[in-house]
Amino acid sequence: MNVKTISTQALKNKQAQKDIILLDVREPHEVSQGYIPLSYFTPLGQLSEESLPANPPHLPLVIYCRSGKRSADACLLLQEKNKNLDVCSLEGGIIAWKEGGGEVVKP
Repeated sequence: MNVKTISTQALKNKQAQKDIILLDVREPHEVSQGYIPLSYFTPLGQLSEESLPANPPHLPLVIYCRSGKRSADACLLLQEKNKNLDVCSLEGGIIAWKEGGGEVVKP
């Protein structure tokens, strides 16, 4: 099964239009170093369909982690459970987001 991905620029555009739900699947100690604004948090090890934020059906779920590996794994996990979920992984994770000038906030 292929994982859909989204570039940092495409994410910036969708974020500005409020066309996505963001989910950070990193561990709490990683999240404490900074996260993309308006993100929900569920560590990959605790991820399930039931743990997802309330998601209007027309909005895709963009999942990210540090570099993109765990978010791709999260997409596969969720798609195995429900093929109708619209999920994609942020290419390069929060590292690429920061390098592309994306906003990061610290708790």
